[in-house]
Amino acid sequence: PAFKAVLISDIDTVIIVDNLDKLKFGASALEPRPQEAIIRVERAGVCGTDLALFSGDYKSDFPLVLGHEFVVGYRQLAKT
Repeated sequence: PAFKAVLISDIDTVIIVDNLDKLKFGASALEPRPQEAIIRVERAGVCGTDLALFSGDYKSDFPLVLGHEFVVGYRQLAKT
């Protein structure tokens, strides 16, 4: 599966990445380990901290993945 993300690439600059799995995690991240699950994000919220990072009010290293308030469904559970 392809993982998508919205990234802040610099102050006031947002990009959508269609293959975050290849960009950041590699093939090993595509299989859950024991006690883990792969989830399907249905919706993600952008909070005040995300907006402050985007505007440069909070300092951070870029690129940075936005959104941490999720509504999810699971994609795959680890085999036990």
